[in-house]
Amino acid sequence: MGKRDKRVAWVNPIALARSTGPKEATGTTIRDYLDRSRPTLEEVTEKIKKAREGSHALANWEEQQQKKFSRELAAQRAAVLGEGSSQRSSKKKRKKEKRKFSKRKKHRARSRSPLYDSSSDKDKEEIKRVKKKKHHRKQETSSDSEDNDTTSDDSHSPPTSKHKKQRRRQSDSDSS
Repeated sequence: MGKRDKRVAWVNPIALARSTGPKEATGTTIRDYLDRSRPTLEEVTEKIKKAREGSHALANWEEQQQKKFSRELAAQRAAVLGEGSSQRSSKKKRKKEKRKFSKRKKHRARSRSPLYDSSSDKDKEEIKRVKKKKHHRKQETSSDSEDNDTTSDDSHSPPTSKHKKQRRRQSDSDSS
């Protein structure tokens, strides 16, 4: 069996392009770009004037819209403020009525209480004594809690189960 022929004809691409000749231009050329029709100075100034007029028209329209909006806003504000002032005054009246009502309740509660009914000296002294007892009780409970926190050997603190057992043993030993 014979060997296959691997030789391929090779052509220089540059030489091939030269031999075919120049290609026809596709699209616009530089010459076409330079020769294009351009507007004259008069046409340019007319376009500029039209653009300015258009912007003036837009500015006028925006101003009209702004004025219209400000008028509507002022009318709405007036309506809200008119309602708001009447609502505020009614709220104030309600608050005053509530205050009066609560004061009446407090006054009635005091007048119903037996401690506040009489104006005699004995009753006043009794009221003071009751207040002192309440105050004294509050102090005892607060001092007891403080004593339990700081020292457990204090005589004012409530005895723990360990202390109770020790006391029982001592009392049992004393009695026998």
